[in-house]
Amino acid sequence: MFNPRAIRSALESLAGKICNTRKGLYVINYSTCFKRCFSRTSSNDNRSRDTLENHNEPGLKSPFKLWWAKEITPDIHVAGRLTARQIKYAEEGGFQSIVSLFTHESQKRLGDDVLPSTEEISKMINTLCNLQFKTVLGTEKRESWNPKAAVDELEHILPGLKKPILLFSETSQAAAFVTLMYIAKQTRVNSDFETPLNSERFYRIGASLGMDFTSDFYKKIVSEVTGEPIVHIPSAPNAEPRSWIKYWQAYPVYRNWFTAGQMIKPTFPVVEEAGFSSIVNFRAGVTFSENPSQEEVTLLNIKESTGTYGTEINKPRQNPERLKETRIDPLKSNLYISKDSDKNYESRNDDEFGDDVGYNETMERDYFKQYGKFQYLHLPVAINKPITTEVYARHRDRLLQIGRKGPVLVHCIKARRAGLLSILAAAEHYDKDLAWALRRSRELGYEVSEEKSPTVYEIYLNVLGRHGSTDV
Repeated sequence: MFNPRAIRSALESLAGKICNTRKGLYVINYSTCFKRCFSRTSSNDNRSRDTLENHNEPGLKSPFKLWWAKEITPDIHVAGRLTARQIKYAEEGGFQSIVSLFTHESQKRLGDDVLPSTEEISKMINTLCNLQFKTVLGTEKRESWNPKAAVDELEHILPGLKKPILLFSETSQAAAFVTLMYIAKQTRVNSDFETPLNSERFYRIGASLGMDFTSDFYKKIVSEVTGEPIVHIPSAPNAEPRSWIKYWQAYPVYRNWFTAGQMIKPTFPVVEEAGFSSIVNFRAGVTFSENPSQEEVTLLNIKESTGTYGTEINKPRQNPERLKETRIDPLKSNLYISKDSDKNYESRNDDEFGDDVGYNETMERDYFKQYGKFQYLHLPVAINKPITTEVYARHRDRLLQIGRKGPVLVHCIKARRAGLLSILAAAEHYDKDLAWALRRSRELGYEVSEEKSPTVYEIYLNVLGRHGSTDV
């Protein structure tokens, strides 16, 4: 019978000896060797097993609607405090349970949007949604909350919840901390726990998420939960500015580079408060290469990716007949849309810059001009065509130029185009190499590799080569 620990130790020793004997000749990745030797599955299956640092593409079944839900594990995602629409989207996109870390006694505003109270959420879910709903802590006093008590309570309620679960807190940071500490606790009490988490790995994951858990308050709790000594100089996030977390929907890529899905009108004040100065939009315009090219908008109780324009078989997406055909749940009450709705589905989304056809980039451009607080740059990239070296070359100079001016938020409909090209731009901006870019793509859920995305991998290889720094 093989002894995995002994062989791993031997591989470590061998790697060290070779590197010391002929420095720079070979680099042995003993971790990769170890996994390949003992894995009974493919490398992709093996990668997906490390769910804490290599994520699935955001959004579950509806990436257009749920790009902002951040995966900690496939079973638990986190978010900031949710609007009623986001809760409905959570159900439509595949979540089975919603969990609020705190009890919110009253409504709050997020920009021009309304965040319902815990009681309002409970009533809405009970009457309109097929979701389970729980709260972890019976208090709204976040300044004096007890994360260890939250971990214990989460451990208590999880077995009774259907998965996947969306856990939310004010800005998602507390929700992420409690989820990771829950995993760390399971690691300590169960040696066979499938996603082990120690202190060092916890801080690395937190930094990857752009979340700062390096205060003495957090460090003490991490030590108590893991049973390990306090890490005095832990990995810290490099996201700039730190205030980005106010717009928690964004994904930090590196330093001043961030990515997101479609922005909506009500959150513009929040994006401004978070410190962003420039916005880049990769979505197609009303026309692309002189052809109609409007993308979809998200609509309540309507499936996504059904195609904006009509075909010989189907009518256009926002045609009333087509909308009825593409309802997610034909039995939903009209109240699901609004108190005054005469139908149980949405036919237009003004907040997403939608018109009677679909997403209208001209409307978004005009709104940015009217708002007057951001530099706005439209660099259209077709949604249904491969991203190529030529596409990046066409936009590269303008993208890097705007990135050098300060915090930049790059968006498309579900953050994929924005994410892939932001990683590449950030790598060029800060002299990162191919290994760094590939790792960051896995962490953000877009996994660029020769096998999974050969076209994008070729772009990364052509642009980045083998030079640069692999530092986080």
